[in-house]
Amino acid sequence: MLDCLSSIICIPVVGRLGRRALGHAPGEYDEDGNPTIDWSGQCWWYKLAQVCRWWQYLILASPSRLDLHLLCTYGVPIANMLAHSPPLPLTISYHKYHHKTTEEDDEGILLALKHSDRVHYIGLDLPTPKLRKIVTTMDKQFPILERMYI
Repeated sequence: MLDCLSSIICIPVVGRLGRRALGHAPGEYDEDGNPTIDWSGQCWWYKLAQVCRWWQYLILASPSRLDLHLLCTYGVPIANMLAHSPPLPLTISYHKYHHKTTEEDDEGILLALKHSDRVHYIGLDLPTPKLRKIVTTMDKQFPILERMYI
């Protein structure tokens, strides 16, 4: 009985929890007290998928309905994430112009862009020399790209 009820109830609850109720994860703050990952935004489902196999199944069984994406942003080890995550669409988000990208971030952007068939959003607010380097590597088609902000 519980399994039947959870298959009906859980997916809408996951959506509500992810977008409204989840705050920033404890311990996910930089030295200035700013959240390193916005768990209430694109990453809402990461921790829920780790609760148990049932939640992981529910979440990963409906990626388009739940609008799941892998977030490529400051400080995220993109090579590791791509190697160990399901083939979900990619959100490349580097919007904070005052926030400096590291060499690992720059390599991560280029690596994520190599998966052009999975990139659905690109948001880059970077200095002109870095943008020029990145844009010149974008020589493929991006079939599922919905928005681009440069």
